[in-house]
Amino acid sequence: MVYEYRHLHPQNREIRLLRLVSQEGRNGDSENGPEIIQATLEHASLEDKPDYIALSYTWGDPNRTKPILLDGTPVEVTENLVAALRWLIRDDISALWIDAVCINQRDNEEKSWQVQQMRDVYQRAKAVIIWLGPGADDSEYALGAMSNIAERTVDPSKPFDWGDIWRALAQEASDDTNSFRNTTLERVFSDLGIAREGILLTPIAPWFALLKRQWWHRVWVMQEIAVADEFWFTCGDNTLYGRKMQIALDLFRHYYLHVMTSKPVDPSEWSPAAKELLAHEFDLRPWVMMDNWHKSEDNDRTLLTILHKAMLPPERRMEATNPRDFIYALLGIASDAESLGISPDYSKSCQDVYTDVAHKLIENGQIVALSYCQLPKGLPDLPSWVPDWPNLRHHPLQPPWTSGEKSKGLKRFAAAADTTVCCSFRFRKGSSYASPAISGYRVDNIRQLGRIWTDLPPTAKDLEPHDHPYMQWLLDITDMAESSPSMYETQEARAEAVWRTALTDKDPSQEGMLGKAGISPLDTFHELLKGQLYDRVHFNCLGIMEGVRKGRRSFKTKRGYIGLGPEAMRPGDLVVIFKGAEVPYVIREVQNGFRLIGEAYIHGLMYGEFLKGLMCEELFVLL
Repeated sequence: MVYEYRHLHPQNREIRLLRLVSQEGRNGDSENGPEIIQATLEHASLEDKPDYIALSYTWGDPNRTKPILLDGTPVEVTENLVAALRWLIRDDISALWIDAVCINQRDNEEKSWQVQQMRDVYQRAKAVIIWLGPGADDSEYALGAMSNIAERTVDPSKPFDWGDIWRALAQEASDDTNSFRNTTLERVFSDLGIAREGILLTPIAPWFALLKRQWWHRVWVMQEIAVADEFWFTCGDNTLYGRKMQIALDLFRHYYLHVMTSKPVDPSEWSPAAKELLAHEFDLRPWVMMDNWHKSEDNDRTLLTILHKAMLPPERRMEATNPRDFIYALLGIASDAESLGISPDYSKSCQDVYTDVAHKLIENGQIVALSYCQLPKGLPDLPSWVPDWPNLRHHPLQPPWTSGEKSKGLKRFAAAADTTVCCSFRFRKGSSYASPAISGYRVDNIRQLGRIWTDLPPTAKDLEPHDHPYMQWLLDITDMAESSPSMYETQEARAEAVWRTALTDKDPSQEGMLGKAGISPLDTFHELLKGQLYDRVHFNCLGIMEGVRKGRRSFKTKRGYIGLGPEAMRPGDLVVIFKGAEVPYVIREVQNGFRLIGEAYIHGLMYGEFLKGLMCEELFVLL
């Protein structure tokens, strides 16, 4: 028997609320609650401000289900939801909103408009309960330790400020409220009970186990937690106030970064804390999640910025059962969603959804979206100018929050100088979508390609530096620069072209921070070419190269420019600079237009140098 949902009325902004049915002995005889959960569904209008709790959880394995009775009808739901309901029924919660049950998942039309108002559903909830799953791996200890650390900082009801921690610690130690200025990081972490003299004071394995739970990986929860007025984490029989979780995680991140940036180069000199931390996989997704909570709606919350944080790096991307939800799950917290004019529509194919989003982004001047077009794509029949979000392979050269008019001085590159994006969309005969016709400048054609830096097999961990692939990377770029005397006339100019290209102009003395590299690490590169690794700058150089080489290879153009571009480049491909773009792009001429191959770093073209002369503007139609 299939449960028959009653029709919801969009004009009334209706939702369904789940009410758990009280059953005799529900609080007493069994920790597991009733054998079968019983509940009813009722309709309510958001305009009437109903009183309810919203549940944030992961569905879990769709093939592992158990029945509940919904208005007397058996309905299969995932085991993880049943576990959450068993906890909730003991907590005597009257009304719940749960997406899997309160939305008719078989009705795409209803699902589309319900998803559109999901931000309001979570924002207007009395509270959001986050179900992390049953207790395991010392989760009770982890939540307790997080609570204790948070309580030792500041009042968790107040906005969190790292400076408040220093002040609070100083006031505990002395009546002199200015003494916090002399408090070291080590003292802070010691007083908070995190670590002392390089030794962890709290077992860290339960923390990492808790932060690996599937909830932290689900793309939908980014919105659910970002708009919540109040939220609680629940794991097994233990709960933790969301504000305390945020403070504890922020402190832990500070300590982790402190240890990673201060540890000696030689592993034998690492502290016990560094060794223990490095024994665990550090996953950024929990911090991305918590950073979204109540963040102001500025340039940090554009759809493109949130997509970047949700989908990169690829080994840490958020997850969704329906690939359309990589877009739809983020619209509710994107500051530019309304101006982009994108609405959930589950009747559209994934290709159409991604194409519509790319169209709206470029049309609104966010040409940096082209930097997320990477080959190969996993989704078939996707236009070359449309990013395949679940299949991104690497970070772009310049993240979206450093692009455009609101970059707040963080902009790294400005290949098109102070020009503005000039683009129109044109329908072609026989095509189901409009293609962007973008104004720009033809730079040069690619003549020579370098080798691809292949990943080393696990057996090659002890490879000597001079046999490492980074040597091939540097030698290829060096050879190309040395063979371009007309472009880089002096030995000094050629050497600078090599190290700036290899690092995409990142500063190795600042852990690869944004901004043009200042002091030349030329001596460092001479030592690297000799296979010599001495200090942190050497390792920072390798770390930067390890990051920028993914999906890229070196190349030289006919005129002698050297740079890094997409692996899929071919000799003869064209380098262009689109108006308003921060970086150059590589395109390939095909019938009726061009295919976008990807973005490029080109020494001597990244800061508007090419546009200083009299240039001929062209129109490039991307297919």
